[in-house]
Amino acid sequence: MASSSTSQRDYDVFLSFRGKDTRKNIVSHLYKALFNGGIRTFKDDGNLEVGDIISDKLVNAIKTSWFAVVVLSENYATSRWSLEELRQIMELSSDEQIAVVPIFYKVEPSDVRNQRGSFEAALQRYTDQEKILKWKEALTDVGSLLGMHSRTCINEAAMIAEIVEMISSRLQMMTPAQLISLDNLVGMEAHIVKMNNLLNMGSENEVRMIGIWGMEGIGKTTIAKCLYDRISGQFPARYFIEDIKKIYKDKSPSYLQEKFLSSIVGGKKKGFLRVEAGPDKIKARLGQQKVFLVLDGVDKAEQIHALAQKTTWFGSGSRIIITTRDMGLLTSCRVNSIHEVKCLDNKDSLQVFEKLAYGGRPPPSDGFKKLYIRASRLAHGLPSALVAYATHLSRNATIEMWKDELCSLETSPHKNVEEILRNSYDDLDKQDRTAFLRVACLLNGYPISHVTWLLDDGRPKINHLIAKSLISISTDGRINMHFLVVQIGRAIVCEESGNRPSKQRFLWDHEDICDVLADNSGTDETEGVTLHMCKMLVTLVISDGVFFNMRHLEYLKFFQHLGDIKSNVQLQAPPPCRTQVPIQ
Repeated sequence: MASSSTSQRDYDVFLSFRGKDTRKNIVSHLYKALFNGGIRTFKDDGNLEVGDIISDKLVNAIKTSWFAVVVLSENYATSRWSLEELRQIMELSSDEQIAVVPIFYKVEPSDVRNQRGSFEAALQRYTDQEKILKWKEALTDVGSLLGMHSRTCINEAAMIAEIVEMISSRLQMMTPAQLISLDNLVGMEAHIVKMNNLLNMGSENEVRMIGIWGMEGIGKTTIAKCLYDRISGQFPARYFIEDIKKIYKDKSPSYLQEKFLSSIVGGKKKGFLRVEAGPDKIKARLGQQKVFLVLDGVDKAEQIHALAQKTTWFGSGSRIIITTRDMGLLTSCRVNSIHEVKCLDNKDSLQVFEKLAYGGRPPPSDGFKKLYIRASRLAHGLPSALVAYATHLSRNATIEMWKDELCSLETSPHKNVEEILRNSYDDLDKQDRTAFLRVACLLNGYPISHVTWLLDDGRPKINHLIAKSLISISTDGRINMHFLVVQIGRAIVCEESGNRPSKQRFLWDHEDICDVLADNSGTDETEGVTLHMCKMLVTLVISDGVFFNMRHLEYLKFFQHLGDIKSNVQLQAPPPCRTQVPIQ
């Protein structure tokens, strides 16, 4: 099962029309309206209709457009080049590679659909019966589509305005990831080079299993798809299982095995596999075949065991790719060749964001450059966040609106980013979740020796979080948790408390801490407090009993810069004890 990829799109719209009828009227007005709407449009200048077949330039323009607007006029079918364009367009449409918007310009859709009137007369002039059949099929298909009819519109201006608005709206609804080519993504070529080295395609006498490992949303699936699109044609048997954890949920290993074999070999024999018989059946069917298998989004070892536990199940030259955020899975399944996917640097992040924002088109006005930089850096190199931010921010037309949205994103995660990254937290057990939240709220950036000492079973817990791609260790031995992962952890703590600081397990925000301490509203839910005193605008005076109600407090840190002489927190001395002497 091939996974469809996004091809390079050079244009938003390809205009197909008969110049003799429409070039100087509706097409010229439509082209101008599309251009003014910022919609990239290809219009033949009239010099490409040479010979018996349409030029490669026209074919490429059709293949690299999101929409084809076909202006069907009285003399449309008198041009073999127009008919060839239409054939190409409708073939791509049937494969869902292009969306078709027909305009029936002074002709009836039924005449196009059934090749009557001028369409019938025009087709009778041609002699190539094979081409005529294909042209008729294309005309029938386009005539069956719901389109714009010039005779039922108020006027041409209104019809053109409606077409431009419809295309513009649909382009805006497309995700930025849809609007760019996988092959053209910044940094993709470097990943492909590394993967090709690990795959070692020249070695035909072995079966190789490769892991792609990294945090959630970092682009593991995109890399696997791009690689699959490039090399899967070299394998007689190939299969891409995307997001296997969703397929596997509440399903048995035999279900996976049956789905796998029925797709890669053909046929649908229901219930023919038992769990223990699955491996033998896979080996019998595929043991002599060169197979390319991608298991995407693996989160349990059983998923690998069900489909590719041993390399002997597949013929020589086979390649298996596993994408996961869990290094422990790869280690337990003896996958030794692993490509670690890391976040983009600031330069590449900006390039990606510029391609994604407004579909790669110029922003509505000047002055967006600094905002693009700010937004791209806010993603901290995470591709899925770049996509989410570009989609979200591109809905805003003014600089002021962008600034407001960026301020919001800087304090709380975008819902799409939270949904993606929350999966990593949900997959942790109870003890690892506690360790994760402590790091996110209190200990990020601290020396690993310090953190392992402060956490219960610190070393194993840190190792678990590293394996799950939730933290890494810097070259100087410090805990490093991605900024957006920190945001998710802190959002979880706020959510648990009903957004009441006094009920939070951990306190890190200086304003929240000051409010809790000033009001003496701490509770026994509080387990840790870390206060950066340099962020405080005024001195906080607290009483000696302010922590009395925080009976479960285990971690308390107040800190300031070394150069600061005066502390912004002062402990109020208790009143002197006065002993009353009884009156004699």
